[in-house]
Amino acid sequence: ARNIGWKEAQAEWILFTDSDCIPSESLISGYIEASNGSLGYAGNVLPVHQDPISKYYQSQGTLIPSRHLIDGKEYPDYLVTANCLIWKKALEMVGGFNELMTLSAGEDIDIGFRLREKGKLSFAWNSLVYHNFDDGLMGFIKRFWRYGRGNGILSKIHSLDMKPRVIHPQKPSRINYILSKIQHLSLLGGYLSEIRFRKRVTW
Repeated sequence: ARNIGWKEAQAEWILFTDSDCIPSESLISGYIEASNGSLGYAGNVLPVHQDPISKYYQSQGTLIPSRHLIDGKEYPDYLVTANCLIWKKALEMVGGFNELMTLSAGEDIDIGFRLREKGKLSFAWNSLVYHNFDDGLMGFIKRFWRYGRGNGILSKIHSLDMKPRVIHPQKPSRINYILSKIQHLSLLGGYLSEIRFRKRVTW
């Protein structure tokens, strides 16, 4: 669906967000402010609510890409389609999203890795959407199980070791400690299930 959408679009830049995200007034202006010749930009994502699980997502930066330093400045390692902007010609260069990845987890990281091979990615911190994490603890477990499976797929495609490591809460508290353990176990379970599955089939 994403590939159909960006190919039909007439604009030079393609903005991605999700159905459970609410745009802020700075969604577009934040990207304009950050414009520096990059192929793609990673926007900011904050939770809609301030319940314990939503606050955990925020403190852990779950929907913010990991980053690397170049000359003391931070750049994203990939993009998260909850909020990102990509040059259409760059999407054409890398062939869009990998349609072999039928699971909604890791496909944006995969395209981010491939875009980085063609040029620079940057952060647009002032471009903001609010993500609704209202699916409770079961949704939390299912999300990270799915992300774990996505890690397994990415490990295969990019020959990387993406086995989930032990997670520590960025803001220590009893509830965050419990959630970090649940997150790790869910990620690991999804990852191992995907690795076992990939051993039985040809990618």
